[in-house]
Amino acid sequence: MGEPEPQQSGALSPVQFVLVLVFAAGVSSVLFYPAMFLLGRIIGLFRATG
Repeated sequence: MGEPEPQQSGALSPVQFVLVLVFAAGVSSVLFYPAMFLLGRIIGLFRATG
């Protein structure tokens, strides 16, 4: 059990890479909708005042 297998260590990097990609995609999608909502509100305010 104490011996590290090369297959596990070699398979960890692609799995972590995919996990990071999924995490980044989730965070960007979560932050994207409020940002677009705020931009729409700001644009609406500018159009109302202008």
